[in-house]
Amino acid sequence: MSSREPRPAKALVPLRYEGAALQVLDQRLLPDQEHYETLYRAHEVARAIESMMIRGAPLIGVAAAYGLALEARALLRDHEDFFVGLERACARLASSRPTAVNLNRALSLGSPWIRGGMRPADAAQALLEIAHRLARFEIEASTRMGQDGAARLGPRSRLLTHCNTGCLATLGEGTALAVVRHAFRSGRAEGVTCTETRPWMQGARLSAFELAREGWPTELVTESVAGDRLLNRTFDWFLVGADRISPDGRVANKAGTHMLSQLARIGGARVMVVAPTTTIDWTWDEAHPAPIEHRDGDELWRATGSARIPEGIRIDNPVFDVTPPALIDWIVTERGAIEPARGEGFDPIRFGGLPETGS
Repeated sequence: MSSREPRPAKALVPLRYEGAALQVLDQRLLPDQEHYETLYRAHEVARAIESMMIRGAPLIGVAAAYGLALEARALLRDHEDFFVGLERACARLASSRPTAVNLNRALSLGSPWIRGGMRPADAAQALLEIAHRLARFEIEASTRMGQDGAARLGPRSRLLTHCNTGCLATLGEGTALAVVRHAFRSGRAEGVTCTETRPWMQGARLSAFELAREGWPTELVTESVAGDRLLNRTFDWFLVGADRISPDGRVANKAGTHMLSQLARIGGARVMVVAPTTTIDWTWDEAHPAPIEHRDGDELWRATGSARIPEGIRIDNPVFDVTPPALIDWIVTERGAIEPARGEGFDPIRFGGLPETGS
């Protein structure tokens, strides 16, 4: 496989704000259907996040910000108790996915406007502007991370990626997939392999679909095959995104990331995590571990084609795991990169604060 310019392709847009509503691409139906649902209230956005219609940590944060803005408009229109309603909406959105810290970071941007002290109409407008700025931030951050990450690869790198980290997870070019895209454009990628990423198959239905749609040479394997390939030195880099990152470089990401990172270390491949600074959880330490979401076992059993789980089978379905810093060569953000395996952590002065969302 060799690098080449992609075919022209219409970009997939996972959500857009139009006419006081949020148009959301139902990612559960891809790649067979490109269907948009129209959402008007915060509880509808929360359900869309819970059901995996909306997924990807950066995109979940943007969706939550728009969910608050939608709720504010609805409360004005329906003459409900404005600030009580916003507090209730904020709590509902915060509960929709516990591991993706971008969700709470996005809601924190709106918190000054949901506790009273200004005219409801002004608060509603401020919340909408915050959502628009956060969406622009994620798009711009994707480009910067893609360029920075690709510049750290060697020539003709053989790349492995896990889960989905492209435009469907971020609005922009992605996190890890942004690096893949820029690596192809700069001639630094020989090819990319995507894992299926069970049980929702995001790597197959989303990552591989996105890349192949644009004309990049793309291969698909199961996680078990990827592990064997890592041990046999087939890949130079393992590239992933993140749902939550600790100040010392621990990474909570899609289940399987820790296992594949361990195998990468044994087989000689390097590991790069790509995520915006909105993914850093400054409160995560030994005393306050990251919450790991466990989802319904039906998701796992569905892959068998059987409708009913037999008696006597207990299904454990954690959807995230934690990779320790010693296994991670680089964490690339829009503000630069650190080397956790060498003991480097995040400096709060350089990497802290709220996203630079512009005016």
